[in-house]
Amino acid sequence: MIKILFVSGIPYMGGTETVMYNIYDTIDKNEFSIDFMFLGYEKEDHYSNFSESVRSRSQIYYIPLLRDGIRENHSAIKKVFCGKKYDIVHSHINESGMDILRIARKCGITVRVAHSHNTKNHKKINTIKEALHKVYLDCARKMLPFYATHFIGCSELAGKDLFGERICNQKNYITFKNAIDIDNYIFKPKIREEIKRKMGLSGKKVVGHVGRFDYQKNHTYIIRIFYELYKNDKNVVLVLIGEGEEFTSIKELVKNLGLEDAVLLLGRRMDVNEILQVFDVFLLPSHYEGLSVALMEAQASGLPCLVSDKTTKEANISGDVEFMDINLPPGLWAERLKEILEETAIIDRRKNISRMRSAGFDRKTNILVLERFYRDALQENPRD
Repeated sequence: MIKILFVSGIPYMGGTETVMYNIYDTIDKNEFSIDFMFLGYEKEDHYSNFSESVRSRSQIYYIPLLRDGIRENHSAIKKVFCGKKYDIVHSHINESGMDILRIARKCGITVRVAHSHNTKNHKKINTIKEALHKVYLDCARKMLPFYATHFIGCSELAGKDLFGERICNQKNYITFKNAIDIDNYIFKPKIREEIKRKMGLSGKKVVGHVGRFDYQKNHTYIIRIFYELYKNDKNVVLVLIGEGEEFTSIKELVKNLGLEDAVLLLGRRMDVNEILQVFDVFLLPSHYEGLSVALMEAQASGLPCLVSDKTTKEANISGDVEFMDINLPPGLWAERLKEILEETAIIDRRKNISRMRSAGFDRKTNILVLERFYRDALQENPRD
């Protein structure tokens, strides 16, 4: 049995957490066991749905954050690493995983995987604290190759952004696609109408978004775009799925713009595959993206997608993804959304399934790539 430890931040059940869970749920459990280490304290509102799914078969560790004390943080990590003798530590926190992998090396763990789930964060720095954090991340990015033995990118661009082109051309690097359970997203007209009726959206045109409420996903811009669209068409509705630190401020913005009856803030949902049936178009004007899981799910559901030009072009699997400049006025995005909504009646929403499978985005086949990667890594770097 190959024992693997996944390391992540607080599991909001965003894209990274979905990838982790999909791996856990699909991997051959006769050959691999996966435990989880979360950097943060256990909180019912964040952890419950995730931990209930895995606790019966796996160990879950909660580690104090660095800001709560370096000694406490490092001591807790070492205790885990030295306790169960893991074969592989797999970090899912980009450059922030440098310190984790450094400690793993000191504890004798011979296979240490760094996984890039995103492209670079180009957020504007406004405070000294943010500037210092950026300095730390820049240093961590440079040090990461000294402590990781193997590397994974969710896309070519995400891999090159974090590790550099040289590492991405080495045999200890793979691009592991953010695959999904495609069958769960097949479009079903009867289900769509039933859910629309339950949500009170019958007869409405629905713009949808799935993503954590933070800087990356650009929710303020989403609301501004929808405001311009709604001014000219009161029959449109915006549905937002997700949670995060900006949820309250976005809710306040919706109220201030008088959009409370037109914007549904659904929070965290475990039935995203069903809610996607209701959408008519998927909106993703992110500041940066690796290979968005939500965008893969939207394409599998047959949706036309209007996304940021900061999103890697590798994400356009269906041919129905259109890229726009996020520096454009929101009104121009609204005009394009209006045109797309007028075209949705003639779209065949089941045509993308075979394309997604052919491109390697079915998790049942994609997991074989990772299993082979783990085996080869352990064979190259056997534990003492």
